[in-house]
Amino acid sequence: MPTKDYMAAIRDRAKKDPVAKSYSDEALDALITIDSTTFTWRRRMSKRGLVAYVLDQLGLDLERTEFEALTAIVHMQGGIGTQKRSEITIGDVAEELNLDPSRASRLVTSLVSKGYLRRTASQEDGRKSVLAHTQASEALLRAFMTIKWRMIFKGFSGWSEEDLTHYAELFARHIDMWHTEIENADAAGDIAGQLSNDIAQALKDELDSRNQPA
Repeated sequence: MPTKDYMAAIRDRAKKDPVAKSYSDEALDALITIDSTTFTWRRRMSKRGLVAYVLDQLGLDLERTEFEALTAIVHMQGGIGTQKRSEITIGDVAEELNLDPSRASRLVTSLVSKGYLRRTASQEDGRKSVLAHTQASEALLRAFMTIKWRMIFKGFSGWSEEDLTHYAELFARHIDMWHTEIENADAAGDIAGQLSNDIAQALKDELDSRNQPA
């Protein structure tokens, strides 16, 4: 939970935005708590999170980013949260994980050498190399899903059916909200220009101050 001082500071800042005027203090506090909790969850997942825990439990010499590349291929093949692709290339992995091509190439090379991926000729274009899972990567992904769902079942065991259903609906609405706002090009259009100017001015002031004689 965020501290009272932090919540008060964010609440006071939010009230300066005309869009936030319709929110009560209680509603603003709830939004601040959601934002803080989301940040905490994201930080834990990116550091000592689920993937790191599972890989450690399985005793595997695999980096988190390598595992993410394996799951990205599954997602692209199944069209889970992304465009469905029948054949996956290194370029697809780079795009899905937001990596530069050289970094993605090194990831794939490492996974191939460790036995988790193999390169095959494209059925659509024999000159092109595409990626395929191996028995080892399929076994790894099954193990990850087994452990993940065991943790989910245990973690939510004290929740009622009503709570689970309500939370699932609200969480889906939360994710859809972000998707909609990010896709909406006008979401921040009325304030982005001024905020950009404020940053430029702050940078100029900072750099000018460094050039002042001591």
